[in-house]
Amino acid sequence: MGRKCNLDMAPKFLSGVLVDMYAKMGLVSDAKKVFDWVQDWSMIMYNTMIAGLLRCGMVEDSKRLFHDMKERVSISLTMMITRLVSNGMEAEAIDLFRYTTLEGMTVNYQEDSNQLFNEMNFRDEVSWTAFISGYA
Repeated sequence: MGRKCNLDMAPKFLSGVLVDMYAKMGLVSDAKKVFDWVQDWSMIMYNTMIAGLLRCGMVEDSKRLFHDMKERVSISLTMMITRLVSNGMEAEAIDLFRYTTLEGMTVNYQEDSNQLFNEMNFRDEVSWTAFISGYA
């Protein structure tokens, strides 16, 4: 299987797909090369690279990249915490949450949940319970 990619010929909009593909294949160094090549990192690129690092068990590298992000939003924090917990790293997830709270990162889940709830085509007992519980 050929995996060499001439980045000079690849359109930038494919970079996120390449990062994701390489990381899913366990080729983190190749994913990192594409990530570094972009240099104009969006939140999506950061999240894609962080998810790839976490998928490959590179927790410290993912934490460093998370802290390097210029702008962190709730989805970035949620992804990090979810991945840490799913990898059995509950203590690290709690530490990260505490750090971001102390750092002043505010997470407004109410606004996100309102938007998601309003966009739902079908609302059942579970969705209503989750929505109301968020206000309790």
